[in-house]
Amino acid sequence: MAQKKNFCKIILAPSPCFFDDADALISSLPFGEGEKLRLSEIKNQEYKNSSLSALLCLHELLTVSEEAQNDLSICRTSGGKPYFSSQELFFSISHAKDIVAVALSDTPVGIDIEFIDERRDILSLSRRFFAPDEHKVLSESNSPLDDFFALWTKKEALAKITGEGLAAICRADKLDESYGFSLFSLNVGDARAYISVCRKKGDITPTLSEDFLIKKRCDIYEIQN
Repeated sequence: MAQKKNFCKIILAPSPCFFDDADALISSLPFGEGEKLRLSEIKNQEYKNSSLSALLCLHELLTVSEEAQNDLSICRTSGGKPYFSSQELFFSISHAKDIVAVALSDTPVGIDIEFIDERRDILSLSRRFFAPDEHKVLSESNSPLDDFFALWTKKEALAKITGEGLAAICRADKLDESYGFSLFSLNVGDARAYISVCRKKGDITPTLSEDFLIKKRCDIYEIQN
């Protein structure tokens, strides 16, 4: 059955989300020899596991979404942004601690996950990286910690689409309102995280807020339009 137009699915999984030999799994990936080589050359085992877990999740999303395209090779921009060479589908990857989050869509998409860290000086960070109006709202908030990480993940998710990375956030621009965001909170044991998914307005619903518990090896959610 063909996937409906204008779809967006996300998958959350623990990292590592595999039990087999990592090198064997890398060799089986359908994302091109360049991506296999990149993974095999990663020296940091934790980062390698996260990167591999994310690509396994991406493959799972492609399978579940029944999306087939001739070329699934992954290329990267000069800034490191990954994309399918065919550019028929779009994806985004994020990982934090031992969780990976992956989004797949038929329009450009960005995803970011951040765990709440009470040790961070959020007001100092917001003064530096957020627009003055955003910092003012945060400084007057009754829940500044939550509001900071919610806004930060939105900005990171948008930066994933543009490919600018942290450079976009460092400009302290106000969040671009031509984009739409879905916001999720995630509980993992005693830790809590925010996940933001970003697409152009008209491609995504307004901000949502739901609590998810990771109970299964891989959890897949569909963002309704």
